Amino acid sequence: MVERITGETFRTHLDTLKTQGLLTLGLGQELQRIREEMDGFSNWLDARKHLVETGASHLSGSGPISKFLRTLTYALERMVENRDSLENRGVKLDKIQLSNTTSGCSDFRGTVQIFAVNEQGDEMLLWDGGFHWDCAEHGMPQPEAAQSLGYRCMIQFPDLDPAFSVVG
Repeated sequence: MVERITGETFRTHLDTLKTQGLLTLGLGQELQRIREEMDGFSNWLDARKHLVETGASHLSGSGPISKFLRTLTYALERMVENRDSLENRGVKLDKIQLSNTTSGCSDFRGTVQIFAVNEQGDEMLLWDGGFHWDCAEHGMPQPEAAQSLGYRCMIQFPDLDPAFSVVG
């Protein structure tokens, strides 16, 4: 089960992005499904297995679902923080991919890529780079930090690409 702070923030940010029309139908549906299921997840459920079993095509990643959800929640927060830029450019967020992930006792790291589509249907890469979630960085025992800080233990995440680069 995901900790309260991560679950509540995930729900709030998803609502904001949906209300503002910043998600494609496919990504919105996959995020909504996670929202509905997250309270029942075992922390050690493999994200890749779950995403494959549910037929996800707009979300991809691997590692413990709890760490995948923390990273996903942080990504949603970054999207909300940049919603004016996204809205002004007329893009809708379409895919979130976590790759090359490794998970330790207190950390989770890898590469995140977040894609959008513009009004002409062109795919654009908006966020691309390394992420690192590490609850040991906060001066408290790992279980306590993970429960009380949740997704906020993110210490590295790429910035929005101001160029809104079209892929291919």
